[in-house]
Amino acid sequence: MYAKTDNPYRFKYLVTGITGPGIPCVYLPPEPPDEEVLFKKEQKFVRPVPPNYLKEWMDEFVYETESTRKQQEKYPEKNIPDYIHPHQEELNKWEEQEFERCTNGIWIWNKGVKTYLTNDHYKYLTSWELYFGYPDYRETDKETWYWVKYWEEDPSSFGGTFNTIRREGKSAKMGFWLMNRTSTSFSHFAGMQGEDNMKIKDFYDEMVMNPFYRLPYYHQPQYDTNTLQKKGILFTEPPKKNKKRKVGKRVVLGSKIDYRTSEPNKYDQAMLNSYVMEEAGKTIVCSVKDRWKFVKPCLKKGIYIRGKAFIGTTVEYMDVSGKGGKAYQKLCLESDYDIRQKNGQTISGLYASLMPGDCALEGFFDEHGIPDRKAAMKWILDERDAVKDNPKDYSDLVRKYPTNWNEVFYISADKCEFNVTILQDRKAELQMNPPPLRRVNLSWQDGKRFTKVVMSDDPANGWCKMAWIPKDKELELLNNVGVRIENGKQKYFPKNNSVFSAGTDPIDYGVKVDNMSAEGTDSRRSRPVMSVKRKYDPNIDGFLSQELLERRAKEKYPYKTNKRILMMDQRPGEPNIYFERCLMICWLLGVPMMCESQKPGVINYFKEHGCEDFQLNKYVPSAQMKPSDFVDGTPASTMMNQELTGLLASLIEYFGHLEPFIEFVEDFLLFDPTDTKKFDYAMCAGWNEVAEKVKPKTTEAPQHKITEYFRRFRKDGSVIK
Repeated sequence: MYAKTDNPYRFKYLVTGITGPGIPCVYLPPEPPDEEVLFKKEQKFVRPVPPNYLKEWMDEFVYETESTRKQQEKYPEKNIPDYIHPHQEELNKWEEQEFERCTNGIWIWNKGVKTYLTNDHYKYLTSWELYFGYPDYRETDKETWYWVKYWEEDPSSFGGTFNTIRREGKSAKMGFWLMNRTSTSFSHFAGMQGEDNMKIKDFYDEMVMNPFYRLPYYHQPQYDTNTLQKKGILFTEPPKKNKKRKVGKRVVLGSKIDYRTSEPNKYDQAMLNSYVMEEAGKTIVCSVKDRWKFVKPCLKKGIYIRGKAFIGTTVEYMDVSGKGGKAYQKLCLESDYDIRQKNGQTISGLYASLMPGDCALEGFFDEHGIPDRKAAMKWILDERDAVKDNPKDYSDLVRKYPTNWNEVFYISADKCEFNVTILQDRKAELQMNPPPLRRVNLSWQDGKRFTKVVMSDDPANGWCKMAWIPKDKELELLNNVGVRIENGKQKYFPKNNSVFSAGTDPIDYGVKVDNMSAEGTDSRRSRPVMSVKRKYDPNIDGFLSQELLERRAKEKYPYKTNKRILMMDQRPGEPNIYFERCLMICWLLGVPMMCESQKPGVINYFKEHGCEDFQLNKYVPSAQMKPSDFVDGTPASTMMNQELTGLLASLIEYFGHLEPFIEFVEDFLLFDPTDTKKFDYAMCAGWNEVAEKVKPKTTEAPQHKITEYFRRFRKDGSVIK
């Protein structure tokens, strides 16, 4: 599938890219002559079944072979020969046919089209009997197994993440994939983890162990029968095939399959050859992104990839920060086939895929396994329409039956204070076509503070994200800082007050935030977020009226100003590093910052270093201001949160289509003004808006006297020179 042949195949149903087209094609074996293609009469896949007399002989062979084995173990000194069935030759013929097909795959006629089934797909259809019976043939499954074979053969891939609807059969595929790789290989170790400790046990029982017991005897390798296989299977004997295939003494297969609890580090330092993560998009007991950090090295040997992972899921719990669907979303987006690192791998090393709901819905396949996408889509939309007045049920249903990437991670907005349509549309745009963001680190030039701040690109780990790349005259705006003298000391002040605005939601070190979700409380460390905006400039984008604002919002007008241009959200271990980073951002862009005064660490840091003018005065949403109101920072309060929410609502309504950072969009969708502690990005954006309402403490004195622009006159009308 990965190595090029003269027979390429392009996916018709499976989506293998997120921001781009994904895998351009997979490569099939050469087409055989028509007479060698199976099921010409039926024109569809038919599961081969041995005739009744052959089934009886197989049962006899299994029974007598087991009896002989017990005798051999009981009386080793008697040298009892292996059992040979009277019709062993006919049994061998059937076994040889199945082994050949399960090794090379098959070609079939399907509705007049020559169709290739991989070896794994054929074995899955003919040998993997689940509690509901054998799987049906589907064209969509054919493409899924093509995709699996592709990343198995790709030396740059660690495996794949498979996203689809509920009840599509992904668990059955993952269980078979794990067992098949383990039971056909020597010294192979396979592991699995799931949504929680109980559900991975159910997955192992229903999708791995029980179907393994039902495998035909010629596909079932010997295993340790001294245990009940409740926590795993140890293969201590090679596959018991037929008399023809046995040569010399039995060889121990030495492979093992097990499952472990949900903690991220349970497979740390293990040597894995195959790994399954089941329902990763529902896991809230840990971050699956953190779990993958432990598993990924277990699949490597030095710089080489020796193992593969299969991750399949639907997505839930998008309201739990750092876990659930949000953690999986980050892992999935880092598995975009079209975004590669310098080593040729995706960021995660995995390849993401999506089987859309209208391609996978049970009940809408014809006898050839071809989906009726139009009818399936109507069913999906009708189901959504029935709950359209209940936002939470609607978003849950969208994620259970997604038809595109945006719907896979659709956020419930039942309590959203803002225009949901604008935010959902912008979220989809940022996922599918993200704007170019520049990740940089900032530092003082030559290590000398209060001179110039310089940027150095760091695409992987830069702690500052920029959506604005200054060019030409805009470069003059950088490091635009003034100096004044106060009590014999140098004080610094920003000079781009009219161009930029900045806000931050600071942190209290040692304080955790509780995120409430449907599953309970999720405690996490608070995240410091700072952002800078380019202020609205009527000289560039024109003077606005309410009518013009509304019209441009519908058009998604490409404003050049009133846009967020920078964001920092990394939390360093040492508070002063964070404070210094805030200072360098303010210095680089010559902008003062609005900050919540209840967390005064950053305010005090600026004062201690002669940069208090980079902090804005307290904002009071009132026409009356007392002298005591002119202090640094603004205290959070119910009234302030209401004011802040109103400012954000206006920004999103008319300029929400410009937001370059998806983190802010996702926070806006969930934002609750009555419980703001867990919404670091939204609060930062709010303080950024508040900053535009406060006058800076210091402005640069005009370069020319007022009299140079206006004449002065005496009472008699003569000009004063």
